[in-house]
Amino acid sequence: MTLKKTFLVLCLLLMPCGGARAATAPVANASATVTPAAAAALQKKAQGGDPAAEFNLAVLYHNGAGVKQDYQKSLYWLKKAAADGDRDAPLNLYAVYAGGLGVEKDAKQAAEWCARAAEAGNARAAFVLSGLYKRGDGVPQNARLSELWLIRGLKESGKLPAAPAQKALNMEAAVISGAAGLAVLGGIMFFYLRRRKKASA
Repeated sequence: MTLKKTFLVLCLLLMPCGGARAATAPVANASATVTPAAAAALQKKAQGGDPAAEFNLAVLYHNGAGVKQDYQKSLYWLKKAAADGDRDAPLNLYAVYAGGLGVEKDAKQAAEWCARAAEAGNARAAFVLSGLYKRGDGVPQNARLSELWLIRGLKESGKLPAAPAQKALNMEAAVISGAAGLAVLGGIMFFYLRRRKKASA
C-alpha cells in the first residue's frame, strides 16, 4: 500500500481577514486503513532519510494508524521531516504546538514553526501568520506585518490580482479619490466666493 501526501490533511480554518487558526494537527482519512506491514515499510524509508516518508510516519504515529499511537514519536518524525526539507512538516508542527497535541501548548514555538512554513512559500502558513500578527499570538502584535503576510498568502495562492488588474484597480481608486477631492475643493471655492460676494455687496 502506498501512502500519498494528499491523503494526509492539515485542517485549518481560514478566515478572509487573515485571522486563520489551526483546528487540528495532521489527520489521516478515517476510512483509510494502514496495515502494520505498510507502516513498517514506511518506517524503513523514513529511517533512510526520505522526508516524505518521515512526514507520513509522523502522521501514522499521531493517529495510531498501523502503529501504536505515540505523540512523542510523531513529534520526532515531524521535526526530522522539517529538518530534511519537507514543506508540510513546519505547518503541522505549528498545529501541534498551537493545539497542545501531545506537547504543552507553546504559542511562541508554534509561531516560529508557522513563520518557517510561511517563509518557505506555504500560502496557508502565510494566512495563519497574518492572523498571529493581527492578534499578537506568539508574536508581537503588528498590523503592518499582518497585512504583509496576508498579501504574501494571496500571492502564493494565486488569489492576488495580476499586475495589470492591480494597476487598473489602483488607477480607478486614484480617479475616484481625485474626483472626490475636486468635488470637495469645488464646494469650498463655491462657498468662499459666495461669502466674498456677500461681503462686498
